[in-house]
Order: sequence, then C-alpha cells, then structure tokens
Amino acid sequence: MILIDVAKNEDVKGIREVLEASFPTHAEADLVDAIMASEHYVPELALVAKDGSEVIGYSLLSECFVGEERILVLAPVAVKPEWQSRGVGAQLIEAGIAEAETTDYSCISVLGHETYYPRFGFGLAKNYQITRRLKFQM
Repeated sequence: MILIDVAKNEDVKGIREVLEASFPTHAEADLVDAIMASEHYVPELALVAKDGSEVIGYSLLSECFVGEERILVLAPVAVKPEWQSRGVGAQLIEAGIAEAETTDYSCISVLGHETYYPRFGFGLAKNYQITRRLKFQM
C-alpha cells in the first residue's frame, strides 16, 4: 500500500534518488535544493509517496507570485520509473491540492507537461503572467 505523507528530514536522501531517477539531468534535484533553502519553501506542502519505508515519489508546492499575489507552484512531481503509470503521481498531486486548500494561497500553478495536468484542473501558466522571484540556474 502506498502512503502519502509530508516529507521529513530522513526522506531527503530518498527524495534526491527519486528526482535523479525520474529526470535526465540533476536540474530538478538542484531546483528542489534551491527551493528548500529559500523563503519560498512551504515544508507542509512537500510530500512523499512511500512503499513501506522506501520513497518512491515526491511532489513540492512552493510559494511564487503573480504581481504581488502570493500563490503556489507545483514543481516538481517525480515518481521512480518502476512506479510510473500506477497512479502514484496522481495521488501526490491530489494530496498536495487538498493540503494547499487549507492554506491562504489563492491558487496553484504548475510547471510541467501541459497534457498531463489539465485532468487536475490546471491551465497554462503563461496565460496568467505567472513568474517566480526565486533566482536559480538550471
């Protein structure tokens, strides 16, 4: 059974492993490191999917801005390749959205595949002039 929970300090190594296994470069793992070190990190919105004690998936909602409006951005969402196409990513996204609804952020934007996320109610960020104030290189 897959458990979705808030990421803890002991999950950091497993999160990095998920990110490195899920993407062709370390850019996403470096992005997460940069966000976690910034004032835009919202710890209760960093989620892991676990099979027993093994971290098999990760999602992060962090703070960004539309003008002066504080919103959340969902990125990245990652699932170990052997667990992909089994609903783990969807569980992480749905749990993140549910947790975000308990906060005072006005909306969620996502950085990701434009054909995957509409099923969760997302539209294209470029249509809403969404930018991030966090500076980092990928």
